[in-house]
Amino acid sequence: MIKSLYKNYNCTLVVDKDAIAGNERFKCHPFDENHPERLVRELDLSSGDLIWFDIPDLQYQILKRFTGLGIPLVSTNMFEKIGEERYEDLAVYPVFERYKKSLVGGKTLQLSGSDLISIPEEFFSKGESKYPQVLVSMGGTDPMDFTPLVLKAISKIGPSKYKFKVILPKGSSDEKILNEYKSCSHIELYEFGSIDFAKTLKSSEYAIINGGMTRYECIAAKTFFVALSIHDLQASLSEKVTKYGLGENFGVFNEKEIKRLSLLLSSLPLSPGNAQFDDEIPV
Repeated sequence: MIKSLYKNYNCTLVVDKDAIAGNERFKCHPFDENHPERLVRELDLSSGDLIWFDIPDLQYQILKRFTGLGIPLVSTNMFEKIGEERYEDLAVYPVFERYKKSLVGGKTLQLSGSDLISIPEEFFSKGESKYPQVLVSMGGTDPMDFTPLVLKAISKIGPSKYKFKVILPKGSSDEKILNEYKSCSHIELYEFGSIDFAKTLKSSEYAIINGGMTRYECIAAKTFFVALSIHDLQASLSEKVTKYGLGENFGVFNEKEIKRLSLLLSSLPLSPGNAQFDDEIPV
């Protein structure tokens, strides 16, 4: 977003301090989400400006606090909130489908389609070799605590020709997990941020993910994925990708599904031979 905007617009980046720790390129403008009017005042914003939210959908309600301030609101989100109350003026909905625009709730203009999917250049495969490994990532926050459940599923498949490279979410007690799975030779554990995610993804034959933009990163990396969803809405979004043979839509995942996931992983390969990664994304 910064590269696309800063050449033509004067922009201020407002982010969590933890997100830019150690990165000298960015300067943080702190704000109190309970008093958004202070941000508007401090940055001297007017109706000619806009505030663009790129946050997890679980934090979507933050947008409500910025309504009524006279500043246009834009969001990038992963779920189609048709029928739900919306707060932004423009919603960008990156999804693996044809371009369309619609008016939601009589107020919010929603733009969706494959041409709105933005993937960093480092994720695109340039013919890198694939190795018998599976990258496992439930995201930095792992809000539903899927990682321990997935580890249980992987440990149950016993010896495997695949190495499962599991990225632990931020703040995980990796020492406890290491002790629990140290006897599983097919499992490798990595602290969050300690591994080159794009490089590892491109060299992996498979990935186990829980959806979000990682679906599209897998497509760019030409890596077949298994998508574990938090709820039915996320599963239906994954289906828009997996119906092209580019991944496996596992559906909603929880503790009751550990055995089913183990059976699926023990039968790898799934259907990567049918994945037409060279086909163009539908437009």
